[in-house]
Amino acid sequence: RSPKSNCYVERFNRTIQEQYVNWNKEDLYEPEVFNYGLMDYLLWYNTEKPHRGLPDKQPPLRYLLASAGLELQQSNMLWTSTYSCFYTLPMLKSAC
Repeated sequence: RSPKSNCYVERFNRTIQEQYVNWNKEDLYEPEVFNYGLMDYLLWYNTEKPHRGLPDKQPPLRYLLASAGLELQQSNMLWTSTYSCFYTLPMLKSAC
């Protein structure tokens, strides 16, 4: 509750609220749909969207890689197959 101490985080939260959440409120009733949409938005925001505060209006990830002397490349890897455990805590050790 003190935006001056976390001004960058607060500004990012405001950006997400204004640019994604306010436009996709109907998806909040289906959290999985909302979360996948938010992940797509965040990937676009960090890898493709031009940012005025960065040199040559680069996306943040491209700027970060360029400043480290690396190049942005497309990955050929697939998403990993993961599952969630829906067990109570005492059973967690043996089930997962």
